[in-house]
Amino acid sequence: MSLPNVGYSRDSVPEIKGKKTISITSRRRLRSDRRSFIFISVGALLLLASGACTRDEYPQTLSEWNQLRIEHGELVVAQDVESFTINSPLFSDYAVKLRTRQIPGKIMLKGDWYEYPVGSIFTKTFYYPSISTGLTRHSNHGIHASITLNDHRLLETRVLYKEESGWIALPYLWNEAETEAVLAPTGASVKLTLDGETFDYFVPDENQCASCHAWNHTTGEIRPLGAKPAQFSSMPAWQNDTIEVEARARAYLDVSCAHCHNADGAADTSGLDLEYANTHPTSLGICKPAVAAGPGAPYAFDIKPGQPDVSNMMVRLGSQNPAVMMPEIGRSLVHVEGHDLISAWITAMDGECETTQTRL
Repeated sequence: MSLPNVGYSRDSVPEIKGKKTISITSRRRLRSDRRSFIFISVGALLLLASGACTRDEYPQTLSEWNQLRIEHGELVVAQDVESFTINSPLFSDYAVKLRTRQIPGKIMLKGDWYEYPVGSIFTKTFYYPSISTGLTRHSNHGIHASITLNDHRLLETRVLYKEESGWIALPYLWNEAETEAVLAPTGASVKLTLDGETFDYFVPDENQCASCHAWNHTTGEIRPLGAKPAQFSSMPAWQNDTIEVEARARAYLDVSCAHCHNADGAADTSGLDLEYANTHPTSLGICKPAVAAGPGAPYAFDIKPGQPDVSNMMVRLGSQNPAVMMPEIGRSLVHVEGHDLISAWITAMDGECETTQTRL
């Protein structure tokens, strides 16, 4: 089980270590006053492995990567670059995402992960549809080959690039005119209004990025989490309501929580393993006593079958308090659809949890 060999040559990959890149110039400059938007200062994490290039040696603009270009008022995928979709996308405050990949060689399957060749490039562009009053939600999770700039607001594009020493993560911020995205390694917080709701749009800093993309927190190795084998095969689409609730809920917890809540993750001491492949009820949280106290765990169990209202997992998913909410980063809003899905899954569960009194 593996992705097909895309078969791109290494000639199509930017030569970044010598600072020699091919810059793509936009064919059409868009007027900066074309429409009014709230400008989002976005940064994400810049993780440089030991022996990797310094920040100045990486492309300072997104166009230098030759992955995306602006053409006739659209952001389009460059030649020899493939747009793709995954089964279960991560919620990111209702932003839509355009994903691309360029893989100069064969993809190998290694355990639960793909081993991508050196020179592989993934991009993920975050954007919102625009309406007369600002920004709005979008529910389409299919493949997007282009983004019409008149109807959408580009926020940021994140680049994952594999060099000899491992993966690097580089964030690029789109300017207001949507003519270019510039390297922005620092996190930020900016107020946005989405369908009338104002919230702080947070972008992770470099330590937070490491906590998500480093599946194994001991080794700290970065991986492209959205491009693991399960996302193209065994894991169902959580947003597909024709699939039974349990499978959808498990997929949702995997993409939302398993980067930390896995056997080797940063939250391994919590006792929760929320990987889709895990089938052990207790480590999924069912009748598992809370290991922490406080506002994030006011009830006895992480999941109490049939009773989402007294399950700590629902408290975490339903909170916007940074000290309580899960996931800890990557969202400011409550994901209503995801919250309802997990609630429905817990509601459908049978069984009773043993209390301290019944054990004696």
